[in-house]
Amino acid sequence: MEHLSTVLSKNDPSPTTTEKSNELELDMLQVSSHEEQALRWKFDLYLLPPLAFMYLCNALDKGNVGNAKTDGWDKDIGLTGNQYYLLVMIFYVPFCLFGTPISLLVKKFSAARVLPIMMVGFGSMSIFAGIAKNFSEIFAIRFFLGIFEAPMLPGVVFYLSTFYKRDELASRVGIFYAAASIAGAFSGLIAYGVFHVESPKYHSWQFLFWIEGGGTVIFAIFAWFWLPISPSVWRLLNDRQKAVARARIRSDSSVTVDEELNIRDAFRPFLDPIYWLWALISLSFGVPLASVNNFLPQIVASLGYSTIRTNLLTVAPNIVGTVALLLLTFSSDYFRERSIHICIALATGITGFVILGSIDVFEHRRVAYTASPKRLSTHVWAMV
Repeated sequence: MEHLSTVLSKNDPSPTTTEKSNELELDMLQVSSHEEQALRWKFDLYLLPPLAFMYLCNALDKGNVGNAKTDGWDKDIGLTGNQYYLLVMIFYVPFCLFGTPISLLVKKFSAARVLPIMMVGFGSMSIFAGIAKNFSEIFAIRFFLGIFEAPMLPGVVFYLSTFYKRDELASRVGIFYAAASIAGAFSGLIAYGVFHVESPKYHSWQFLFWIEGGGTVIFAIFAWFWLPISPSVWRLLNDRQKAVARARIRSDSSVTVDEELNIRDAFRPFLDPIYWLWALISLSFGVPLASVNNFLPQIVASLGYSTIRTNLLTVAPNIVGTVALLLLTFSSDYFRERSIHICIALATGITGFVILGSIDVFEHRRVAYTASPKRLSTHVWAMV
């Protein structure tokens, strides 16, 4: 959150002496718009797809319990009462506590090193979930899953800010964050296919955990070798491109590129009242969004559909959410405006929840399905 509010803010005061000197550095390189565009395209081509897929894996491994529950996973491992809701809740305790500390490691050692390690961690937790036999085991797995997934979003956003200028970030973060909505659709499709599998030895939901967790671990190994630590040491850039990449970021910021980690600076945003406003906005949509992420399959199942059809019907809300996300983030970058776009996203999210709360979902199943808030609110995060 603090990275996004700092990096994307366009309400900065007049340029400082350092900022002016950074702009002069870019001018002295005599960088043409074509050259800068070509560099951006290289970043888009080589960085965004793997980062988006990493976040897709992140979302799959976090939310696959929702799909598994529609196949009787909770009954097979003996969950009773509110235990499923405790499993959903315990994920967010370490997720909140460890997000900032591990994100500091991202700044010190680069997201290209820290995040693949975290991926191996949460991919392994998904694999272990496929063999967990009781509440205690899955409770521990969900706890460690929260630790490993905590730095993913802030880590990637900070990483992208070392390659892109502020007025280029929202659309790129939007593409990256669209992976969360795509993951919801993809998870539904995977579950739809996997739940057709009949095995005398294993439950169908076990294959779901193993396929998604195993894919995450494999891709983490690829990401370790593929992602550059920084533009300055990227082997796919020549010396000229490295200089332009550094000058671009310096011209857009008053900070030093590749600066050393300073713990005091890391906590400085807490002194800014605007930071707490962003935190309040994040909380206002984050709580219901987390609920929808974890319970969308159950929401659809409650409308009376079968297990297989339920998972198939979770695809459309996520696809619509992805389209809305991309439209708003690209519009935000094009007009260089954030607040109105955030308000639009929040307003549509509220509309979805009001509709669901004011109708009889069993009498108006199509209306309830159409109003699924997943599609209406996921895109806010990318612009905050």
